[in-house]
Amino acid sequence: MPFANYDGIRTLAGICLGKLVLMPLCTFIFLVMYREVLPKNNVLLLIMMLESVTPSGTNNVIICSMHGHGAQIMSTILFWEYMFGIVSIGCWVSMFLFYIAW
Repeated sequence: MPFANYDGIRTLAGICLGKLVLMPLCTFIFLVMYREVLPKNNVLLLIMMLESVTPSGTNNVIICSMHGHGAQIMSTILFWEYMFGIVSIGCWVSMFLFYIAW
């Protein structure tokens, strides 16, 4: 099983943390700091937030499959990103609606 060793779990945790926490945090800070400069269109701002919080696309798995290596590991990464994304997306959208959209 991929990521069965300790280093693999740390790598997986780092990938999920970076994609599901750090990138949305940077976007959220950007939206808060430049709220006055950005358009007053809340739908546009929500889409900007959603673009940063969604897990990686499945195109990465297709590319790995085409090149013949890494597809199983990439599939595992995407699986866990989507599992953690269920909670992450809900939290980030709630924070967005509370702090920015109102």
